[in-house]
Amino acid sequence: MTVYFAKANNLVKIGHAEDVQRRLAALAASFIDGIELVAQCDGGKDVEAAFHAMFSDSKVEGEWFANSPLMEATISKLAHNVGERRFFGGQPKLIVRCVEANLAKALINNLFEAGLWSVSKNLEAVYHKLAALNPEWSRRRVRSIWNGETRNINFSEVVDLAAASSLTPYQLAKMIVDSNEPQAQDAEVAA
Repeated sequence: MTVYFAKANNLVKIGHAEDVQRRLAALAASFIDGIELVAQCDGGKDVEAAFHAMFSDSKVEGEWFANSPLMEATISKLAHNVGERRFFGGQPKLIVRCVEANLAKALINNLFEAGLWSVSKNLEAVYHKLAALNPEWSRRRVRSIWNGETRNINFSEVVDLAAASSLTPYQLAKMIVDSNEPQAQDAEVAA
């Protein structure tokens, strides 16, 4: 396991993962300007929790922290473990917002299996279907879309969700129309 420090939107995320590259690639879909790996070290949940406690005064939400001189000093000491800093995402891509986030959640619900009563088991099953199509999917990404925690949905994610749902073009078009009824909102191209 690896504990990583990543910067996005002027905040620092402190997390842990088996495969940091894959985790940050999945996170990048949530940020128009991408996310940058700035430091990492060996360790799992216990080391991550120690860093979270160390920076608790600058905690913004969850695993996200405001930058501070102490944070920069820590990143500076651990940056050598990264080698060349890695940047994920940020290239121009089609980002669909708000209403399309409702569509993505509806597509995930469409993938739920009737025999599974547990939401967590259904989300796990959805993750496996999506990961079989595209290995960039993560459990966290599926859960964050389903929970409505993200408003930025990459168009390729909608395509993957539709493919996993095995919808006919008519069914998909109807879902798009239904999800756009409350308020019409255009997709925008992020630079």
